[in-house]
Amino acid sequence: FKRELLTEMEEKKLYPLLKELSSELLKEYMKSYDVSGTKEAKAYLVVLNKLLGNEVSDMDLSIREIADAEINLIENGSMNISPIAGVKIDYSIFKPTGIYAGNTNLKNYFRAMKFVTTIPFIVVPSSVTKVSKEKSDSLLISAYQIGKLLSENKNLFSLYNQLEECLSLFAGKSDDLSPAVFKNLLIMGGMPEEIREEIVL
Repeated sequence: FKRELLTEMEEKKLYPLLKELSSELLKEYMKSYDVSGTKEAKAYLVVLNKLLGNEVSDMDLSIREIADAEINLIENGSMNISPIAGVKIDYSIFKPTGIYAGNTNLKNYFRAMKFVTTIPFIVVPSSVTKVSKEKSDSLLISAYQIGKLLSENKNLFSLYNQLEECLSLFAGKSDDLSPAVFKNLLIMGGMPEEIREEIVL
């Protein structure tokens, strides 16, 4: 019964919420960071919207190429380096199974949720992850800008909280940092000075 209730909530409540949040977030990001935004953040939001079946307005060729490459890997389901995150991802986990495979809305929701919970923003360079300083700096800026929008835009903040509240009913409260907390931690000194200068506050 709990599984059936969750599936119904996913299709009728969570999917529409995530779809709307993703669409509005992309619009607001392009409005606020059309010039100063990172290619990783733009491609990330484009992929998320396409996975959810949202219409995406025309983007620069470089952004489209990154987004298309990421979606191609998701559809093929192989182990490969994420064009957005720069680390190896097992894309086989994006293949919907069970009830998710036979319902278009649930399939879109499944893939989108896998995307947001799997694709990491590695903000510290490491020889282990093979993420360079240039890449980690760009991902740090991406995370900050997206977090700033989610925490300061009233509509986005409301949609995000509604989504979190619904998810917490079944999965419990997330241990991940909220956008507002992440943004404030960076402001309070966790952000390298050279990165701080690049970000439009």
